[in-house]
Amino acid sequence: MDVLQRRLVCERFGRRSSDVILLGDLDPAVVETRGIRDPVDQSRQVFDEVYERVNRCVREFAGAVRAPAAIAS
Repeated sequence: MDVLQRRLVCERFGRRSSDVILLGDLDPAVVETRGIRDPVDQSRQVFDEVYERVNRCVREFAGAVRAPAAIAS
C-alpha cells in the first residue's frame, strides 16, 4: 500500500490517515521514503531489495502484535 491507497481506504471507510498504517512505516532501517517500491517489471536486484524490506517490516509488525499477548500471560 502506498500513500494514495491509504487515502482511498480512508475515504471509502471513513477513517483518519492515522488509523491506517503503511507497511513501510514499520521499517526499522533508515530509509529515504516510507513507501515501498513496486518491483513489478524491475530487475532481480530491485525485487530482492523490496522483498528484504517487506520482510523487515513484517517482522516488526509481528513483534508488535505478539508483544501485548506476552504481557497478558
